[in-house]
Amino acid sequence: MDYVPQLMANGARVIDLSADYRLKKAEYERIYKREHKDSEEREAVYGLTELHPEVADADLVANPGCYPTGAILAVAPLVKEGLVNQVVFDAKSGISGAGAEPSETSHFPNLAENIIPYQITEHRHVAEMRMELKVKVSFTPHVIPSIRGILTTTHVFLNTEETKTHAEIEGIYKRFYAGNRFIRLREGIPSLSAVRGTNFCDIGFGIEAGNERIVAISAIDNLVKGGSGQAIQNMNVMFSLEEGEGLWIPGLVP
Repeated sequence: MDYVPQLMANGARVIDLSADYRLKKAEYERIYKREHKDSEEREAVYGLTELHPEVADADLVANPGCYPTGAILAVAPLVKEGLVNQVVFDAKSGISGAGAEPSETSHFPNLAENIIPYQITEHRHVAEMRMELKVKVSFTPHVIPSIRGILTTTHVFLNTEETKTHAEIEGIYKRFYAGNRFIRLREGIPSLSAVRGTNFCDIGFGIEAGNERIVAISAIDNLVKGGSGQAIQNMNVMFSLEEGEGLWIPGLVP
């Protein structure tokens, strides 16, 4: 917010990777507990390209947070279909998601061979998830002893007792993400190693019979699809470039 007003006053189109323009000013100040310095209430497009094609014409794009990216993409097709009553996200992130500042959590003896949940009921990224999905959302993040990547397990509680087959749910995902080349539907369970260093979001799911629950799993690289790669994807769309320009990188497996 220190630079965006001046850049836009000079006619620049902006992709902002901070959280400054993802939420309305009042919501931002409530969640982040600090004053929003921009004197205007700017209308930014939420930069999840697969859900917001209006990115193409935007002057200001708010790049999504890393956790919301994997979480929202995992369940958006089911929400759009009107099937969802409540969603519970359980996400595991590599330590790079905590930033470069050393902390007690990132100290090797504390994190190695460990999993550390944090901000278990009030992580600030949940506001983005609720804004985009508009259903009841709960979210708990964990840090794992990995450098990069976010694996999100999504418990989707359906609002219908009508039995859905695997083929029906798969069809919902395929129709919703048709033409979105960075979404890959997996037959099995997605893995972090398959998306490491890439802009892909891999999604798989299973259906719990008789309990109105679908479990969807998404895997992203928090530094690429969850950060700078998403910004490049948005830039490509905004300037009518090929959407994957500079982003066709295979996963670093193993």
